[in-house]
Amino acid sequence: MIKLFLFVILACSISCSSINTKLLEPKRSEASISLHANNEQDLYKIFDQITDTKVIELKNRIYNLDKPLILNSLNHITVNGNGAVLVLDSLVNDVVVMNKCHNITIDNIKALHKEPDGPVGCTGNVILINGGSNITIINSELNGCGIVGVSAYTSRNLKIISNYIHKNTHYPIIYKGPSVTIQDNKFENNGNENKIAYIGDSTWPPKKFFNTNVTKNGIIIEGNIFIESQP
Repeated sequence: MIKLFLFVILACSISCSSINTKLLEPKRSEASISLHANNEQDLYKIFDQITDTKVIELKNRIYNLDKPLILNSLNHITVNGNGAVLVLDSLVNDVVVMNKCHNITIDNIKALHKEPDGPVGCTGNVILINGGSNITIINSELNGCGIVGVSAYTSRNLKIISNYIHKNTHYPIIYKGPSVTIQDNKFENNGNENKIAYIGDSTWPPKKFFNTNVTKNGIIIEGNIFIESQP
């Protein structure tokens, strides 16, 4: 009887230890899944249905868009453009929009609006960011006639690195937020003398403008080239 009692205690101890070990194991994040957009229909479907932790692979081709590409409240998304060209037909909308997204990377795309026919021109941004954090735009070309190359509001730890941003009507970048890195970009023929408009924690309109490299108060602007418009 004593031997049986000891055996039961030992078995229970091993079982409980196993349960505790499983409870202490760290949660594993979902592995990234690649989604391939071979054409415009694929691209819209992916953006409409995407969930967290995905990689969107574009082809090196022109995607003719009739509405913006929008990401809402997503986390850990990478868009590998592979040299893809995104041309938006609408002049009043933004080409790419990110609302309350975190840990997003857009790499190696060219984004622009179609050429306007009339005198009004284009009133949409190339990329619009509302809220979120840790968004990176890298190795891309953001071409007017968008009014602003990147408009970002209340976004934390934004990184705009190694891009060619040109021919935007108002500014290459408008940023409102606490922390941004703008590094190794080429700015050319943008409105307002290629000045980056910075709002910080204040209200509209922007009160600080930079077209030189500077590091201060959460702003890192370094290694950029600013090319003035030719007369």
